[in-house]
Formats: sequence, C-alpha cells, structure tokens
Amino acid sequence: MLKMDLNKKEQISSIFLLLFSLFICFYSYTYSIGSLRKPEEGFFPFFAGVILGLLALINLTKAISPRKTTQERIEPLETGVNWKNIIVALVVLFSYPLLLDILGFLPVTFLFVVCFLRFIEPQRWSVVFSMAGMAAAIFYLIFQYWLKIQFPPGILRI
Repeated sequence: MLKMDLNKKEQISSIFLLLFSLFICFYSYTYSIGSLRKPEEGFFPFFAGVILGLLALINLTKAISPRKTTQERIEPLETGVNWKNIIVALVVLFSYPLLLDILGFLPVTFLFVVCFLRFIEPQRWSVVFSMAGMAAAIFYLIFQYWLKIQFPPGILRI
C-alpha cells in the first residue's frame, strides 16, 4: 500500500469538495433561487454549495502553499469510544421532533440544550440553565419573528 503525503491528501479532498460544490451549485441553480427577501427551493442548496466551494478553495490554497513548519501526526486524546454519550445524543436528537408537537418549541429546545450541556459535556447547572434559556429564547425569536416559521404551540400555547 502506498503511503500518501498529508498535503497530497488535503489537496485531493479539497479538489473533490470543490467539484462537489460546483455540482451542488449547478443543480440547485436549475431550480428557482429567488432573492434574499423571497428565497425559493434552490436558494439554500445554492448558497450552501457556494460556501462549501469557498471553504474548499481556502483549504486547497493552504494545502498547496509551502509550509515552513513540519507537520506532526496528531494522536487522539482518547482511544476509547464513549458509548454513553453517543446513545444519549442519539436519544435526544430523535426525541426532539417527537416531543415538539406535545410540549412545543420553547420547552423542547430548552430541554435539548440542557441535555447536551449537562449530560454530554458536563457543565455547572448555572451555566446549563442560563445557556439553555438564552438559546431557546434566541432560536424562538429567530424562527418565530424573523423567519416567520410557525411551530406547534404545545403546552405553553405561545
């Protein structure tokens, strides 16, 4: 098996992502993109492809440019997989849409952030509740008032 230089792998992956972003942009442009004020079905995929292409170009230029420092192989901090965190994350992610109709957007989003901040990457309870409250309120304002997306009211009837 041939060993490939790390820079070469970065170049190949960047070129692949650049081509993939062009593919996304081309086919999303076949749909109507609309405008910033009135986006249509091709709007999100087109600009996601543009962003992916820009990031791929940045990564490609970094991979092509000569580096003065030597690259070191980065070893993972932990070799074991934390299955508890994976299972908790999957349960939380799959229960979010199921509880959305029952509880509503604000409580489910609050609980979602609490679960991730406390059980996946443990934080102090004061940090957990303040961040969860701010995140739920900010997402509610963004989706409800700025984007005008209606969510099920749930138990709060907001």
